[in-house]
Amino acid sequence: MTFTLTKTKLAAVIVAIVALLPATAYATHNFSDVPDGLWFTDSVEWAKTNGITTGVTPTEFKPTNTVTRAESVTFAHRYDTNVVQPALAAIPVPTAYGMVNADATLRGGAGVNSVEWELGQGRYVLNLADSYLIWNYTTLITPICDGHAASSSSLGGNLLVEITDTADAKVPCGFSFMTYKNPPAP
Repeated sequence: MTFTLTKTKLAAVIVAIVALLPATAYATHNFSDVPDGLWFTDSVEWAKTNGITTGVTPTEFKPTNTVTRAESVTFAHRYDTNVVQPALAAIPVPTAYGMVNADATLRGGAGVNSVEWELGQGRYVLNLADSYLIWNYTTLITPICDGHAASSSSLGGNLLVEITDTADAKVPCGFSFMTYKNPPAP
């Protein structure tokens, strides 16, 4: 059985893979042989705009030509290089994460040097591998105790975590956390 894939079908398949991206209507055409309003017009324009195809010539796409193996591999490589890898690079990676028991013992995680409970202050002090300044990080904290709330701050490069009960009293309670370094301001 032979399966023939045309360039328009391959362009449509690539766009279908990224269907979660916002829809875009293209006002101008890159190729003279890709007219308005056809089922593949936006797919071909998207592929050109995103550097996946360059066309057979700078002005022609040849939409009914069969895709060669070399073109198929080239499209896949350019899709990975120009679309997938930049998207993966934009996903934030936690700088520190873990689960802290109520007695301030660390139960799994990474990027944490030590944890202690400051009884007089009613808070946990986490010494992280990176110096922690609250405005440079986004921190997600989930108390393990039902009905409790968490807040965070920083002092001396450490992450401070306070867990409060329904009466707003600071209490020891286990929690899980993740910290992400904020991207630099543009």
